[in-house]
Amino acid sequence: MSAMSANDSWSAVSGPTWPLEKLKPTQCVSSDANGENISPPTEEEIAHSLHFMSQKYDDLHRFRTGAKDEIQRLSTQLAQVQSKLDRISNAIDQLEDYSYQFNVKLIEVPEMSTTESASSTSSPCVKIFNEMVADVSILDIDTAHRVPTRSDRGSGPKPITCKFVKRLAKEQVMEGRNDVINVNPTAIPEQTFRCLRSESFTI
Repeated sequence: MSAMSANDSWSAVSGPTWPLEKLKPTQCVSSDANGENISPPTEEEIAHSLHFMSQKYDDLHRFRTGAKDEIQRLSTQLAQVQSKLDRISNAIDQLEDYSYQFNVKLIEVPEMSTTESASSTSSPCVKIFNEMVADVSILDIDTAHRVPTRSDRGSGPKPITCKFVKRLAKEQVMEGRNDVINVNPTAIPEQTFRCLRSESFTI
């Protein structure tokens, strides 16, 4: 040991320190697909990217908030429109119910013509009502017309809807509908009389 030279001693001390050279900071460099070196982004570039992303997020947030407000506004308007439609529908139903209070439907009354007028349809109705001891004239009838049915396939006459001007006239007819079988057949055509029965009158 005493015979070791100064150079040998220095080599023994300095030899193991070579890996420290590898620990010195070096610049990080990456490569693209072509093998070319790409420098890492600078702080300014990173800050610019963050600012850009922040703006995009703010724009998206404003759009989302605006879309939500617009949907809420449209939903409110839709609810208001639906409420108005419901009121209109109820009013129409009430008008129809009120109108039906003046209506009487006669079934199986033979058709005199394929093109009956309101007057020609009303005439047999008045004769039938009079024979039922109902004090009804042609002036008490607003209109009378044939109405098609879902099952109507030409196998029988279409029903007649007779609308009275006054509800009192209709009530007289409805009160005497059970006596329709007592109608004098000589007062009206035989083919019309054959169809008369209490079930022929409905509201």
